[in-house]
Amino acid sequence: MKTKQTHARSTPALTQLKSETGSFAVVMALCLMLMISALAFALDIGYFAKEKSSYQACAEAAAMSAAENFCYGRAVEAAETVAYASNVLLPEDSVTVQFGFYDAYGEHLKFSTYRDFAAEPDEDDASDSDYPADETNNAVMVTIENTVQSLTGFNKEKKIMARAVAYVPRVSIVSGRYLSITSSNLEPVKVNNGNIYAKKKILLYGPGVGENVKAASGKIYLFQESGTTFSKIGLIPSDDLPEMDIIVNHILPLEEYVEKMKQVADITYTPDDSGKKYFYGTVHDTSGGGNTRDCYFDFSEDHDEHIVVFFDTTGFGGTINARITPHACLGFGDGWSDPTLPCMQQIGPTEAKGSSMKNVTFIANCPITIDRNHALKPQVPLGGFGDDQLNLVSTKDIGVFSGNNPLKGVNFYCQRLRFVESTLTTKYSEQDTEYYIRAITSTHNIELKKTIGSAEDDFTLNFKFGPPCPAVVPPTLGRLVLSAE
Repeated sequence: MKTKQTHARSTPALTQLKSETGSFAVVMALCLMLMISALAFALDIGYFAKEKSSYQACAEAAAMSAAENFCYGRAVEAAETVAYASNVLLPEDSVTVQFGFYDAYGEHLKFSTYRDFAAEPDEDDASDSDYPADETNNAVMVTIENTVQSLTGFNKEKKIMARAVAYVPRVSIVSGRYLSITSSNLEPVKVNNGNIYAKKKILLYGPGVGENVKAASGKIYLFQESGTTFSKIGLIPSDDLPEMDIIVNHILPLEEYVEKMKQVADITYTPDDSGKKYFYGTVHDTSGGGNTRDCYFDFSEDHDEHIVVFFDTTGFGGTINARITPHACLGFGDGWSDPTLPCMQQIGPTEAKGSSMKNVTFIANCPITIDRNHALKPQVPLGGFGDDQLNLVSTKDIGVFSGNNPLKGVNFYCQRLRFVESTLTTKYSEQDTEYYIRAITSTHNIELKKTIGSAEDDFTLNFKFGPPCPAVVPPTLGRLVLSAE
């Protein structure tokens, strides 16, 4: 018996259904691919944005660290340490550090690239630089640049750049109590280029106020001679110094700053280290039952990099003084060459190692004295411009008897600063009529005095000569706004 085979025939409706099912699958596949691409794109955009944010936070932290350390020649190292130790994975040479000036107080017109930041000009070609000629570096700009792979692999790699600038606020004179600037015989004295601040009073006897000086204090007095008497004339506290209150309230406490610097000092001496480099001698006086050590330091030896020297007297009894002078025994006139004197017996005659004392931060937890040096020829200037400035920090007082060693860029931070006798003088060097200093005292007075010179001498205290050091005011992040915006 034969079996009849039947064959299903495709109807038009069935054919259409199969066609629509295939098309739907293709559409769904395309839609799925688009959805995956869109999701990958969204994930990569979010990832790149997160990386950009992380890079920016890293750049800001690195800039702050660089600004904290740029007074001590460690800005680049500090920035790189913070950046490469962060959670951002950075290849070598992806961090760039650039020094410059940040106009925090709007004293200049906007610069060419950024409104408030001008990069330090190239030493070889400064023709195109708009760096202000009368300013010095106070800021560090950190740039972090890297090519980042996409998270999903669906998109191309992206170049990410983050840039931040941090600056150290400028402080010229901050007195923890009174500030007095006096001139004997009413010799003219001017103060230029700075902000002066005192928590109690500012007393100016005889001097004239120079250019670009702003003063802030509870009471300010300016005295000038009128016949045979002094008369008070009007020096009014500036109303445009609100930032000074903020700055003063954020100055790092003296003891805290000294302890911080103790941890990072390049060289640490104790009173027992006499005879070593920079610390060349001690006069130990035990006569009459006393116990006094005068420890002599000379930083005039040339060195290429900034050095931080800490003199630690902790645990040593008696009275200890750190004395800064290039000539311990021949520097006080012919009488000090007497071989019977303790100085000659214990130290002997010495000679300066270099032409100036500069590019040094010296910290001591005892009083510091800058000795007079009338007999020294040639002069040994203290400090210098730019990075050559000299920073002196003491947990006690600092007394200055500079004689004919001009102050050409010295920063002081101590309890009390006192310029004694012939400090501000033009008697021994007529060409050195301008001294460059800045000073902060924590609890006591600042007393600046000029006592030797003729009535015709014109003498100026200038507060603008180098980076705002020592870095006792915490740095502040600046804004990098393009000038074209």
